Amino acid sequence: MSTKFKSVSDLLKKHGKPEAVSEFEELLKGSSIVRALIAKRIKAGLTQREVAESIGITQSAVSKFEASLDCDVTLGEIARYSAAVDSPMTIQIGPPMSLVQSVKSHAFAMKHDLEKLASLASGKEEDSDFSHSVAKFFGEAGFNLMAFLVDAFDKLPASVTRAKTSQFRVLDKDLCHASDITPKASAKQKATA
Repeated sequence: MSTKFKSVSDLLKKHGKPEAVSEFEELLKGSSIVRALIAKRIKAGLTQREVAESIGITQSAVSKFEASLDCDVTLGEIARYSAAVDSPMTIQIGPPMSLVQSVKSHAFAMKHDLEKLASLASGKEEDSDFSHSVAKFFGEAGFNLMAFLVDAFDKLPASVTRAKTSQFRVLDKDLCHASDITPKASAKQKATA
């Protein structure tokens, strides 16, 4: 009876030499971007040939790309492949961020995007439906972000939460629901009502 393994890594751990396992794991680390793109292609249900046609290259060039290490591919190739599988990809270059740095980075990126949305809504004053949709989205996003913070805060040790409760205003999730957020009617909508 033959043994089935979930991955090559599992096979090597069972039957390989420790140095072979280490070498294979380093190889996998060196192809995490390429492997993520392959997973996106598979999830999208696309073949290598379909990706190749979308990019304007041969199927064998896609196969070669998919067999590459991250250090052997260009940012342009990654961008074209990502566009072909219709799945954006964010790549961080440099040392890994701490969790605090990551949260701050995402928060400032969200601030930037929210300001762009507000600017778009301000530039379309004649389109009050769009402006009201943006306002409604802001309310829902604010509610969800606060709910995320409250949920994370609730996971802190009880000794910390008791000591800090007075410094953290807790949102009563039962009192505020995104569906309670309704945009105000514009003067034009009031006139037609």
